[in-house]
Amino acid sequence: MLLGQRHFSSPDVMTTFQRSGVSHLLAMSGLHVGLIAFSTFFFLKLFRLPNQIICAPTILVVIFYAGLVGLRASIITTLALVARIIDRDVDLINLLIVTALVLLTANPTQIWGVGFQLSFVATISIVYFIGKWQPAVVNRF
Repeated sequence: MLLGQRHFSSPDVMTTFQRSGVSHLLAMSGLHVGLIAFSTFFFLKLFRLPNQIICAPTILVVIFYAGLVGLRASIITTLALVARIIDRDVDLINLLIVTALVLLTANPTQIWGVGFQLSFVATISIVYFIGKWQPAVVNRF
């Protein structure tokens, strides 16, 4: 389950997850990659190293994890960490576009996959609406 390998789960377990509506928790997602990256970054931060130095081993951990579970979320995380190393602003929309281009270059037929479409539409929506909602939430408190 840790690596999103569903074929190791029994059919009864998979049916239970599907009936309860939480089967999406078994899929590897940007949240999982983010947790791996954040955990690694936070652990290395305990050694009081500069952020640029911490980003390099974090990238290696994300790439290793990507090799185990898949690329999609790992590309954007790696690009954001590289931007931090070279002291550049992180524009998530641009990173999403670059990630989509990399994935579509490797396999152009992915564009017709519902998983590809939903993950990018959902992520772009989150990034867009957070920018709109953040001032309203901050000013309210």
